[in-house]
Amino acid sequence: MAARETEMLVYIVQGDGGGPCKIGVTRNLKHRLATLRNASSSDLQVIRTIAGGFETEAWLHDRFAGKRITREWFEFSPEMLEIEPPEFQDAPEQSSLPLGTDFADPIPDDWREQFRRALVRGTGGRRQEVQRLTGCDKRVADNYLYGIHTPPMHILLRLMATIPEVAKVIITLTQAAHSQRLARVMDALEVARRELASESPADEPETVAEAARGNG
Repeated sequence: MAARETEMLVYIVQGDGGGPCKIGVTRNLKHRLATLRNASSSDLQVIRTIAGGFETEAWLHDRFAGKRITREWFEFSPEMLEIEPPEFQDAPEQSSLPLGTDFADPIPDDWREQFRRALVRGTGGRRQEVQRLTGCDKRVADNYLYGIHTPPMHILLRLMATIPEVAKVIITLTQAAHSQRLARVMDALEVARRELASESPADEPETVAEAARGNG
């Protein structure tokens, strides 16, 4: 049996006729490329790979921000084939959605997208709401909303405790992939909810949905 790919890899893909390219990160490039091709009308090809993780990906996104079309898609620049990002000490916890460092299994790429969609639904896609719930800055909030990064465990639990859509998605994915470990997620979620309850004023809405109704 072939060993599973576990190292993070930044990739740049482009259609065979040129045009826009995508800068992303994955643990399994073969699987990721197949997924992208299934969703694309053009025959996407890998034009470059770079050893690195989310920090490297974010650095490249910032470097070519002036060429961004949407999210991880950019107008092509020849510099993309030559530029050498700095070396980062990427935190393995960042990709450990949702169960932390003791779970060594590669995280499926589609988890990140499903988390992003739930976050957008639960916050209305409002950066300020993500900042309020997580205490992060504007850039990090945008990274979560655009699916560039996933949050570390303590932030994820906070989001699960306040946004029902996020909790439902993560619990469902965890149950499907790690049914024997779901109890630990539920225990941690209950602790996070109790901590939030002790922090929040009595008149503060308990969920994003309640806040939205109050603003309606």
